[in-house]
Amino acid sequence: MKNLRSILTSLAVAGTFTVAPQMAGAAYLGINDTSADDTVTIGVNDFEAGFFVNGGLIQQGLGNFQSITLPEADGAITFSGSWVDLGLASGEHHVLFTEPGDHNVVSDILDVVYSSANGLGTITGSFISDFEDNLGVVGDYAGQGYTTFNEALGAYDFSTAFLSASAVSDAVPEPGTLTLMGLGLVGLGYLGRRKLVR
Repeated sequence: MKNLRSILTSLAVAGTFTVAPQMAGAAYLGINDTSADDTVTIGVNDFEAGFFVNGGLIQQGLGNFQSITLPEADGAITFSGSWVDLGLASGEHHVLFTEPGDHNVVSDILDVVYSSANGLGTITGSFISDFEDNLGVVGDYAGQGYTTFNEALGAYDFSTAFLSASAVSDAVPEPGTLTLMGLGLVGLGYLGRRKLVR
């Protein structure tokens, strides 16, 4: 009986820890600039007080994911939104995304500022994409407080309290990578055919 009681107590304690609220993750913002058709897609969810892109409301409330796709040629994409954060959101991110093959060439620019008041976190920011490679080199932004992020590393995380946020830039595979992937697919096809013959 003691063993059963200790097992049940352990399970209850473990259950308490697994359902405890997490500091980040209530709201969601994702910026995706990996499309081959020169567009940027922004996806958002759970912004109780609303999320705006270029001045237009695209999402408000809980549990209704929305996204918007915009052409890169439009220039800076501005955004803002507010969510319940219990007064904890803070910080800012000023990031130059750089090309995988040349860490000196700027591919995209992300600027984000967080603030918090009356239990709401607020994000304001902008994202500029490299339509026609016109964003210059890292040295052009010296002294402006930017950090660099190599887009080959995947998504840049700029989350804060009760908000999961990331941006992923043009990760276009190099010709060598495409060749290797093609050879791999041919090999898999051969192995699958060989299995069927047996």
